[in-house]
Amino acid sequence: MIAAPDLQYAAACWLVDAVTRGTGATRWVVSPGSRSTPLVLALHALGVPLHHVIDERAAAFFALGVARETGVLAPLLCTSGTALAHYLPALIEASETRLPMLVLSADRPPELHGWGANQTIAQHGIFGRFVRAELDLGVPESLAQVEAWGPRLTHFLSAGLVGPDVGPLHLNVPLRVPLEPSAVPDEEAREALASVRTWAARTVRVSPAAAPAVPQEGLAQLRDALHACLARGGRGVITVGPLSVQSDVPAALERFAAATGLPLLAEAASQCRFRGDDPRVTRVAGFDALLRSPAGRAQLGTELVIQVGATPTSKSLEQLAQAGQGVRFVLAPFGRPDPTRNAQCVLVGDVATALDQLAASLPETASSEPTAYACLWRELDARFHTLAETALREGEALTEGDAVLAVVDALGERDALLLGNSLAIRHVDAYSRRGRPIGPVHSQRGASGIDGLVACASGAASTGRPVVALLGDVTFLHDLGGLGTHFPGSSVTVVVLQNGGGRIFELLPVASHPGAPMNSFTTDHTADLGAAARVYGHAHVAVHTREQLRSALEAALGQPGLRVIEVIVPPHDAGPRQRAIYAQVDAMLRQRQEASA
Repeated sequence: MIAAPDLQYAAACWLVDAVTRGTGATRWVVSPGSRSTPLVLALHALGVPLHHVIDERAAAFFALGVARETGVLAPLLCTSGTALAHYLPALIEASETRLPMLVLSADRPPELHGWGANQTIAQHGIFGRFVRAELDLGVPESLAQVEAWGPRLTHFLSAGLVGPDVGPLHLNVPLRVPLEPSAVPDEEAREALASVRTWAARTVRVSPAAAPAVPQEGLAQLRDALHACLARGGRGVITVGPLSVQSDVPAALERFAAATGLPLLAEAASQCRFRGDDPRVTRVAGFDALLRSPAGRAQLGTELVIQVGATPTSKSLEQLAQAGQGVRFVLAPFGRPDPTRNAQCVLVGDVATALDQLAASLPETASSEPTAYACLWRELDARFHTLAETALREGEALTEGDAVLAVVDALGERDALLLGNSLAIRHVDAYSRRGRPIGPVHSQRGASGIDGLVACASGAASTGRPVVALLGDVTFLHDLGGLGTHFPGSSVTVVVLQNGGGRIFELLPVASHPGAPMNSFTTDHTADLGAAARVYGHAHVAVHTREQLRSALEAALGQPGLRVIEVIVPPHDAGPRQRAIYAQVDAMLRQRQEASA
């Protein structure tokens, strides 16, 4: 009879091999611990690439970064107890954005539960509704039992990796001591170990399914509304919220916008903002400022809004098609991104094919030339950027908006940009435009948390693509553990907007509330960001001027290693400056409205 430790080891070998090959994973992320010993030894024996991360929360966000960049999961492995709980924030984000993740947790055996045993908690069900499926395989006690894992594992993996509702999975494996296999396994054990790859090949193979077609009835409604809009002069717009890096929708959107002549109002995380300068596409970057103005909304009123992707970051896009502003259709790969609940129809499925079908349905007489309405958007967008860039660069001090423009302008075509969720993403959406393409733009807009951004950047960079993370100082401080996740040879540049902490609240209505305790919102701090970087052995430079920032970016971009560029900006400038810019835009639009009356 095979010895129990050797059986556990054989089962561990089968399991990690099956998961690796069945999911297409190219590496595992390991949070060190004791109860997971057989699984770690199995990974080493099978030659599976590993990345060790001490901080479990950072480890999970690192794996999330891999999934964001590649669309392929990097399985997480941890020991029993609270280690598992630290994975939850990243799993929530993965769940909300439909990204693949898999957690393999080692557990204490059933006889230790409920008796106060050390490092023993109820692990089954710990992630609740934020995992697509969970599976407890039980303590491996026979080869027949382990072989029967195959169909169960295939069904389990399919729940999170096949179809439109991709998302996290939790696999739990109780293990008994001794956890280490025999130095010289017996003959039966050696036979079992020799056959693990055969078992895996026979039982597990998971591949994503194609997205379902968009419902034809809803698509027909949108087609009719589109044709009617174009026949009346084309007072319609395409708005684009966050989209996956792997999505084929941005390319289809380019074709659709070129065919219809409709203006494309694309956020940074849509993968459409920085795709180049196709003259056939009316690409509008300054839409937020234009639509915040009552005079702007009056002049740019729409008959038709075609919203694509996840819920936009900009509130102005949400409000674009409200009462009196036209009819709105939502096209999304998954979910129902319509929190205002005023869409004529929400169409979920294969968005790229639907857009191509709509473009193909246009009458032969339809013109792809920009309409007068599209030309108006172009004119006002250009005037906004002239005003904004002048205001952002006045004076000697480096402003936040100016720093953001410098970062975006410095990026190359291969460089990925990862945006923090507070002021960083809003600055990019508000001010940035460029005609040259850049790499993918990552954001964590599923749950919009500020946790794990440094680790996520490291995970994305571990795939070989240079990553620039543009973060606020509080976001950076929230993920100091992420500084310990850097993957050898990868290139990560963390640009931190150092404004003294949490200044996004100075842009929110609470800032105008009489007697509001702003120190309860702004999270002021005096942390030494350079010291934090050096603790983990990373380079740090503080910059105060535009020239210093340009030089620091030139020296950093694409170079191996992780470095931190701390951009020192005035602490209370961003909010008042944006309000002043938007007031100038409103005055310009009112003047134009009066002149045309």
